[in-house]
Amino acid sequence: MFLVVRPASVLLGMAGSGMPLHRQVLVGWLGIRGIGSIYYLGFALNRGVAKVFAPELVSLTLVTVAASILAHGITVQPLMAWYERHPVK
Repeated sequence: MFLVVRPASVLLGMAGSGMPLHRQVLVGWLGIRGIGSIYYLGFALNRGVAKVFAPELVSLTLVTVAASILAHGITVQPLMAWYERHPVK
């Protein structure tokens, strides 16, 4: 999900914005993430998700958020160094 869906949706959402592509890519990769997943998890749990699915849904969401934190934590320094070498013209 965070490798394809989020970056693709950001690129589509920012199409025609005039923002340079390398900035759009950074926003797609490093943009705000985990809190939305937690919010939607809470919403689903409070709106009638079958109790049998709740533990799996919680586990899947938390693993995804943890993987996102790990992947983005590892890549943020190299990506920001790359970004600094590509100033906006």
